[in-house]
Amino acid sequence: MCFALCLIGLVGIPSSSQAQVSQLNIPIRLPWADLEKKVNTELKELIYQGSNFVQAGDNPFELQIWKIAPIRLKGAEEGLDSESALRIRVKGRYQTTVLGVKVSQSIDEELKIRVFLRTRLQIKPDWTLQSKSQLLRYEWIDNTYLEFGIIRIALNPILDRIIAQNESRLLAEVDRQISQSLDFRAQIRDAWTYFQTPVATSEWGADKTWLWFVPQEVWLHPIQYQAAHLEVPLAIQALSRGVLAQMPDAVSQVALPKAKLKEGDYQTGNQLWIEAYTPRTKAVEKAREIFTRSPYSFRNGRYQILVKDLDIQGEGVFFRLALDLEGTVTGRVYMSGRPVFDPVQKRLTVADFDYNTEEARVNVSGFVRWLFAKKIKNQIRLAFEEAMAEQVAAVRQEVEKSLAYYRLNEIAVMRGQVADFYFDQASLEDGLFKVRAYLGGQLEIHLQP
Repeated sequence: MCFALCLIGLVGIPSSSQAQVSQLNIPIRLPWADLEKKVNTELKELIYQGSNFVQAGDNPFELQIWKIAPIRLKGAEEGLDSESALRIRVKGRYQTTVLGVKVSQSIDEELKIRVFLRTRLQIKPDWTLQSKSQLLRYEWIDNTYLEFGIIRIALNPILDRIIAQNESRLLAEVDRQISQSLDFRAQIRDAWTYFQTPVATSEWGADKTWLWFVPQEVWLHPIQYQAAHLEVPLAIQALSRGVLAQMPDAVSQVALPKAKLKEGDYQTGNQLWIEAYTPRTKAVEKAREIFTRSPYSFRNGRYQILVKDLDIQGEGVFFRLALDLEGTVTGRVYMSGRPVFDPVQKRLTVADFDYNTEEARVNVSGFVRWLFAKKIKNQIRLAFEEAMAEQVAAVRQEVEKSLAYYRLNEIAVMRGQVADFYFDQASLEDGLFKVRAYLGGQLEIHLQP
């Protein structure tokens, strides 16, 4: 990733028991157009058939129902509104009394109807969708009549009674098919596994930075029905981990928990704390790349030093930099300090920065020696701070680029905007350099079934 991930002799990172938990508020959005497409793909032309399913009085009828046009969906404040054009075939024997005489007739007729429903969706603990629909209204597209000699009886009112008597059973079938057609459990499980799998987020030469999450808790807020999309507000509390090295070995996975509903206002925005580490040897290697690139000069090049090699030592919040120099200063110079977070500039700076030249030969004397040594100290301190700031800016740019369009799986794309990004802690512990990064902004997941 960056030099800042290597620098870590800077402020201490809490142990895992004290780790900062990230709060991810991620609305999952499914555009109505995509939902329409999926529903119409799943629901074929013949959407229902059944014998002895409905009755009008004592007369059994058989129904077949076909979809004759694409189902239309739109969001409403209280649910999902749908409009369906259907063809109903009704078969059976109709009995009635005409002029005091009982008559009966076999019927096999078709009528067209337009049905308007409102559906509310809820995610069950097993991550399936539960659908609850209500009939708003319906209107007949055409009229059909039964002929009893000179008597004509409209079939539409007969079907009105059938619908009224069997509304709950018909709606139960509608809900069954909606829930079946909107089953995303496989994709949810895949996304949950992917969420915990180390992902390469950036590169530095041949090395990559790997990022993954350790979920702690997950819950859902009630589904929202927006004008352009269906929205499932998802909240996850997780520990975020990163490493600059080879891809980590198998990371233990947390099983997908049961879906839990949380009432109350849904908070937008994210507070992501990423704890990243790299072996000290790798950090030293990356630091050498930066500090040995070009000499440091003073007084228009009159005095110069070149960093030939370096080592980073220390423990906890203090570090010591051992520099092997050539030039105006030759030999080993030790510089020490501790990182502190500047809340105004939102960056790490080096405090209590000092140096020791006892093992070095400084080829100047008197006031010039004092001035030169002070300038070396300041330049090295600034080199640390500027390197960290440059790497933070570079990482932020990479994150922004990734979040512009990040595909999670075949149907899910994550998009986001970065509002804030900085490192606020760093340390050297047990042979590892550790840093903590803060990422604030907006994240959302778009489903594209």
